[in-house]
Amino acid sequence: PVQKEFILSSLKELGITTLMCGDGTNDVGALKQAHIGVALLSAQAARQVEKQEEMRKKQIEAKKNNAMKRFGMGQYLEQQKQAERERKKALKAERESKWDDDEAQPMSGEDLQKKMWDQLMGQLEGDDEQGGMDGDMMEVKPVQLGDASIASPFTSKRSTIESTIHIIRQGRCTLVTTLQMYCILALNCLISAYSLSVLYLEGVKFGDRQMTITGMMIAALFFFVTQSEPTFYLSEQQPHKSVFCAYIVLSLAGQSVTHLYTLMCAVAWSKPHTPTDEETR
Repeated sequence: PVQKEFILSSLKELGITTLMCGDGTNDVGALKQAHIGVALLSAQAARQVEKQEEMRKKQIEAKKNNAMKRFGMGQYLEQQKQAERERKKALKAERESKWDDDEAQPMSGEDLQKKMWDQLMGQLEGDDEQGGMDGDMMEVKPVQLGDASIASPFTSKRSTIESTIHIIRQGRCTLVTTLQMYCILALNCLISAYSLSVLYLEGVKFGDRQMTITGMMIAALFFFVTQSEPTFYLSEQQPHKSVFCAYIVLSLAGQSVTHLYTLMCAVAWSKPHTPTDEETR
């Protein structure tokens, strides 16, 4: 545990962003030192979570079957259940016949390990079938989280490190979305300031209804930006960490010049067609 904590603290001193995965008490110190800590559930707890998910799906399936029976599709459901039972019986018979054939001849270590694994999976399938028969009689027990979950902001439902990829994907998506919102906000403030200044010099101002509609449209655009989802594959190029970097500053400067030039041209083209005070009286 001390060595893990020392490695994480050394990497942080070098300016490297760290992520630590752990499932026990000996990982608590390293999880606290890391920038991102991910607690992994033990295999037993992960199995319990999977069983709860399976029970939830079975309950949803039961509700769906009841709804289909109300519409006169009970015979179709019985045929589907019978076909599923026949398929499981055929698989079980094939597995048992394979075990009998293997017992008649000497097995290697690899074959023995495979046979034991098949027997274990068969027992688990039997437990699942029994749990499905009990239905709502079976009580869902809460999952006991490990000690590592106390020291880490994230807890994975599985015992693998697959969740780290999802954290990186979601983190990058959040960072890019936030930077885009800041850029849009800056450009919106610039355009609003120039438009209101020109209108004020001409003695014109927006009405309450116009301002309300404009604010609602801008809020809707920001809402659509926040609905972005992360890409499935991670890109080799990492997003920028801050708004104050050369790429974003130059991008904002170029967009600002483009918008200001377009607005100035629009004002210049519209002035000859603007009615004077005498014409409006």
